[in-house]
Amino acid sequence: EATMSSTEKVNALSIAEGEKTYNDYKSNLDNGLNSSLLQSQQAIDSAMATLVSAQKNFNDEVKLNNQGLSNTILTAMKSVDTAYNSAESAELSADQADDAVDKAQSRLDGASDTTRQSLQDAKDSADNAQESANLSVSQAWDSYNNAVKSYQAAKQSEENTLTGYYDSLITAQTSYLNALDNYNAASATAQQTLKTYQLKVQEAKASADSSVNELKLADLKRQLQ
Repeated sequence: EATMSSTEKVNALSIAEGEKTYNDYKSNLDNGLNSSLLQSQQAIDSAMATLVSAQKNFNDEVKLNNQGLSNTILTAMKSVDTAYNSAESAELSADQADDAVDKAQSRLDGASDTTRQSLQDAKDSADNAQESANLSVSQAWDSYNNAVKSYQAAKQSEENTLTGYYDSLITAQTSYLNALDNYNAASATAQQTLKTYQLKVQEAKASADSSVNELKLADLKRQLQ
């Protein structure tokens, strides 16, 4: 009985500590206070500012003079721009798919037995959509990289001020997409960490189950009698 009482107190403390860690971490995520996500968001904002500046410089130079560029380079530039817009759109779709998975998992975690199957189906559907969106992101990145390679090959013999500005724009676009990828990676890591804390709470609650010890105690009392 003394051992069970002591164990109960230790288990209660473990549960309380686990729940506090989980709640604190979730609160930081919900309120936008997670340091990793904040740094990633700041990197996105910085990359966007650089991208806007590079785009303006390029547009201004185009207005001044683009007669020195061959049709090959102009076509390659358009291909890069199109591929970039597709990659950005794919990133947005992937973010939306990630949010849908998180929401489906949250509903499933709190579901009753009567609704669990339908919610599990919804979660599976969200997972499939997420995989499809991630595949689209990968394909869009491949298309973008191929377009960049084509552009770089086309401009080898024709360097000038305009292509210099365009190089800066390419770099800014790539940095912006990298910043988005880093943010998505940080978000995924944060969600995984939150899930780990949640599992630790569940493990602590499972460890606190005293039903086996209660049976042993009842048997000892029976033997004593």
